[in-house]
Amino acid sequence: MRGCWILFLAISSFVLVTHSDAADVDEHHDEHQAAEEHHEEEHHEEHHETDSEHADHGEHHEEGHAEEHVAEGEDTSYEESDAQAAAEDNELKLDDENDEQEEELLSSDQIQAMHKKIDANGDGKLSMAEILEFSKNTRKAIARKDVDVLMQEMDGNKDGKVSLEEHIKSTFAKPEAPEGVTDEEKAEQEDPAKEKARKELEVSKFHAADANKDKHLDKEELPAVVAPETYDSVLSIVAADILKAKDKNGDKELHSEEFWESDGGEDEDTKGEQSTDFVKLDVDKNGKLNLEEMKHWESGAFHTHDAMKQLFEVADQDSDHHISAEELDNARGPITGSQAASHMQEWAEHHEL
Repeated sequence: MRGCWILFLAISSFVLVTHSDAADVDEHHDEHQAAEEHHEEEHHEEHHETDSEHADHGEHHEEGHAEEHVAEGEDTSYEESDAQAAAEDNELKLDDENDEQEEELLSSDQIQAMHKKIDANGDGKLSMAEILEFSKNTRKAIARKDVDVLMQEMDGNKDGKVSLEEHIKSTFAKPEAPEGVTDEEKAEQEDPAKEKARKELEVSKFHAADANKDKHLDKEELPAVVAPETYDSVLSIVAADILKAKDKNGDKELHSEEFWESDGGEDEDTKGEQSTDFVKLDVDKNGKLNLEEMKHWESGAFHTHDAMKQLFEVADQDSDHHISAEELDNARGPITGSQAASHMQEWAEHHEL
């Protein structure tokens, strides 16, 4: 504003000088008017400067408030970011859980295909006997699936068969002990008496698996020695060996403490579960487990039967002791995450349903 005033004075002086000869009479009047205008301009400028100062102060005050709000906004944004991150983490966890459930949940088409495959008599319903037989046969098929790899690893002279010597050599190869194995565990593994007992067991398993008695195991016989739970003759030998090792009083049967090798330090929940399972295993209800009952446990049939009982409790809606295809499909959701679902998932993968 002062610059404008200076420019105005310069222009006024120039006009006065230029017209001094023609306007001498008015010179005094012009000077008086210029002085008044100068006074008014200074007053106006001072007033403007005061307004500017007030405006600057107001702007500064508003900027201060704005900065405070920005700072407060930054703190809030951090809190909101943390909350949002936590929410996203929770969503990811839920997504992972849902993905896992979806992986375990077979499709309707898979259920229909599996039902048809298990239904041996084709009556459109599944009995407990049909399911258990299907499970047993599938486990055998799974054991045979890798027989080519096993044969390649165990058949030292590449004659297409495994001799007793090759089986023992393969079974008792001395790999380096894995990390974390204690000296006590190493000593137990290297105990000559225990190693001799294990070799005797493997010899017995070999002879039981050798169905044609040619002193070799072919591709049909080899799975029995590496998966004894799927072949009754080999399973009997393994179960008898375990029973003998646990039988402290030598009566050829196992009471609960012998079977569980209990030391009395188990918590109440564990004791309850063990008691329940033992009662189920003890078919003849004499309070002890005999060889046949031990085979039921060692084969895995006990756990499969238990899982399928739970399936029937959920799926058999009309209580006819059979499961229709529709009932099995309706049970897909409720059995998710159960042992029954795990068995069915394994069956579906093996049979490529």
